[in-house]
Amino acid sequence: MKTKISSFIAVALMSSTALAQSQTSTMPMPRSYISAEGIRVGLVKPMLDMELKMSVGGESSTGKAKVDDGIGVAVGYAYLPIQDLGWSASFVHSAGKIESLNIGISRIEGNLGLAFNEYCNIKGGINLSKLSGEEVFNKMGPGFGLQAGVGVQFTKNIGLDLNYLYLNQIGNIDGVNLMSKQTGFEVGVNGTF
Repeated sequence: MKTKISSFIAVALMSSTALAQSQTSTMPMPRSYISAEGIRVGLVKPMLDMELKMSVGGESSTGKAKVDDGIGVAVGYAYLPIQDLGWSASFVHSAGKIESLNIGISRIEGNLGLAFNEYCNIKGGINLSKLSGEEVFNKMGPGFGLQAGVGVQFTKNIGLDLNYLYLNQIGNIDGVNLMSKQTGFEVGVNGTF
């Protein structure tokens, strides 16, 4: 009886060892399931057009201009799992010029995103933006907008984003109602840590 139990244990151990070896030797090493996760810091280059509508007493006029020489910084957090719903949130501030006027554009944004694989992702969400700089911009109130974009992760830490932005602000200066919107693309390079 003792010999049968010893033989059974020996066969069971050899089978489990052989099974374990065959499973680990034929299966590939698991890849990461996260495209990007962590604190994200970046540089952005907005290419925006601005439209400003002024109205008072039933009369209105609209002006359009390009925001030139814009450059900015972004700080936030990203969680982009592969083939699953993720998110990102950030604060972005950029500065530029509209003709001879200095303009600053600050926004807080939140996005839902999806990473197709380790390298490619899409995202979209809402933002709250505020203008600053010249007096007319300082008196504009914050407004809600939208953004959507695609991203490329070169490594776990380095990525590139191309976003389309729609920013919106309203204000009233001395009885003149102002509505401002900025639309266009923004390119950003970021590091995720």
